[in-house]
Amino acid sequence: MLDKKTGLEIGNPDVLPFSDLNKVGAHPAVPRLISNIRKRKEFGIASISGIRQVFDTTNGDNKPDFFEGTSTSITEAAKVYIAIITKNFADLVKNQSSKKKPVVVVGIDTRHTGPAIANVAIRTLIWCNVDVKYIFVSSITRIAAYSRKIADGFLYTSASHNPRGYNGLKLGLSDGRVLSAGLAQSFIEKYESELTNPAVIRDIIVGLNDVSSQRIENIFKNISVFGEESEKIYSELCDSIITGSKDTQEVKRIKDDIKSKISFMKLWIGLDPNGGARRDKEYLESWGFKIVQINSEYRKDMNHQLAPTSDATKQAQEELSRMITSGKKIIAFFVFDTDGDRKNLVLVDKDGSPFVPGVQKIFALDVLTSILDIADKGKLVDGKYGIVANDASSSLMERICSIFNIVLKRTDTGEAAVAGGGEILSKQDIEVLLMGEASNGGTFTLDFMIREPIHTIRTIINLITRPNLVKILMKKINTSDNYDNWHSPPNIQSIFYNILNTLPPSIDTDFFTKEGEYRAKPIDQRRFKQSFDDYFPANLWPKIKKELSGIYEGGSLSYEFTNYEGTEELRGRGNRKTQIGGYKIEFFLHEKNLKHLIGWIWFRLSLTEKGLMRRGVSLSHIQSDPRTKQLLEKKYKIIYNLFTNAIKEIEALL
Repeated sequence: MLDKKTGLEIGNPDVLPFSDLNKVGAHPAVPRLISNIRKRKEFGIASISGIRQVFDTTNGDNKPDFFEGTSTSITEAAKVYIAIITKNFADLVKNQSSKKKPVVVVGIDTRHTGPAIANVAIRTLIWCNVDVKYIFVSSITRIAAYSRKIADGFLYTSASHNPRGYNGLKLGLSDGRVLSAGLAQSFIEKYESELTNPAVIRDIIVGLNDVSSQRIENIFKNISVFGEESEKIYSELCDSIITGSKDTQEVKRIKDDIKSKISFMKLWIGLDPNGGARRDKEYLESWGFKIVQINSEYRKDMNHQLAPTSDATKQAQEELSRMITSGKKIIAFFVFDTDGDRKNLVLVDKDGSPFVPGVQKIFALDVLTSILDIADKGKLVDGKYGIVANDASSSLMERICSIFNIVLKRTDTGEAAVAGGGEILSKQDIEVLLMGEASNGGTFTLDFMIREPIHTIRTIINLITRPNLVKILMKKINTSDNYDNWHSPPNIQSIFYNILNTLPPSIDTDFFTKEGEYRAKPIDQRRFKQSFDDYFPANLWPKIKKELSGIYEGGSLSYEFTNYEGTEELRGRGNRKTQIGGYKIEFFLHEKNLKHLIGWIWFRLSLTEKGLMRRGVSLSHIQSDPRTKQLLEKKYKIIYNLFTNAIKEIEALL
């Protein structure tokens, strides 16, 4: 069966998942399956950030590490793997729900193995007495919104930003968020304990082969029905995020007003889904924007890296340049990852040329807009509002929150950890304006705790239609009154460039480039981190301090060790519990009885890619002038190289 919307094959209801293993012949095959499952478990990754594995069958089960495979089939061992995970997820949903027969929404991104994985998962859910609503290709954000409204959970097939040979599962309950850290860890332990259980494997082979093909066919036929229903629910949620209201009439009034302003300005937005699941053209047109798309054919148009890195924006930059040359007033070009929850942006600089600010700066704009919105409404009270960011988010966050006296809480990397941090602040009667991971382009709120690019659409709309927000910012940072013409027709395209250049200067590692990646040796993290504790004070700090002294004058410099595990910020040398969290050393400037965070070095083993360490540097300054920016860039490169060499030296010693 083919999906009319995407043109992709949904599957064949009549084909049994284990067609070569009938009820009698299943038993002799179990030892072979167990052997192959063990190979997959060794290579795969399971963490609170998701379940990832190379399901592509190019190299079968013997060498499941071919990252760029495009096979649409998965091995029998992979099917058992998926079925055991899904069976345990069905048990979790039933335990959390009061219904005898709960409902789970199933969806996929456009990766080649998505339909094959979903078919196994759907059969397993039916076998476990769970109702299924399958919407086939969808962004993870639409799946989550739909599930929160009408279901007891969601099962989404995706490996997010990983290379195309990967795939995996993102799982959530009726709250519309991925499983919390506590639930995810116990869930992983439970299903992993069953992966090589012969009795469980035999039950799965028999049970999934017995599922009625008619039931599968009916689910496939209803894809368009559930798809339309989910799109309506998701659009309403997005309207609520942008307008800040849940009242239908108020939303319509605000939207009509904004649409007329944007239509009058004749503004364009570009979209590059890179053959992925996210589609926003019609929705953004409903706000008055004109839309241009590239790489919009599902799956076929995966024409660049799946992670929305700066390199992945090259085609968007080229298209944006062509549009500017042709006289079109384009203000932003979005580049999405495959499941549509992460993005990068190409903006327009003061000379009318494309520039990529990076995901750290985009998150800063989102945070800034949320704060300015509160200030414009006269509600900004010192210490009442908070922002949550992961440990690898730019040190610019401290600068922004300090300017507006906003509480900043940092957590470990991962959507679940950041969401947990927001819940902690909320319990302290601090209103959380925004949460996210500036290091990888994700923003969300307590109301909808999943990375949602619509928050950046909200930022764009607010900053171009509400000039008072910019006036408040200028007053706060004591900048001269030079912004009155930023909203004029000739200058509106470069408004985001101008705003970013009023902020305190900062420079950060882009963690989704080669600069942010490091292929770590398989060394025990406890020993590695302990060695870094010992190495840093005598070997690395004197060199870093010398470089920092060239930027920050008139004060003293210090450092502090900080470890992040889940929602906990563990300060002090060696203060660690699980050893798997982010490792960070922060740099401080002391002047006039004030202590300013001015940067850090950070590393962490990836939770989504085997053997990958992400590591980087952040530097920021409290003064903003061209000389300061140039100095930061120069010192950043030196400190980055010093840090990288230190990692290599410690690895060599171990």
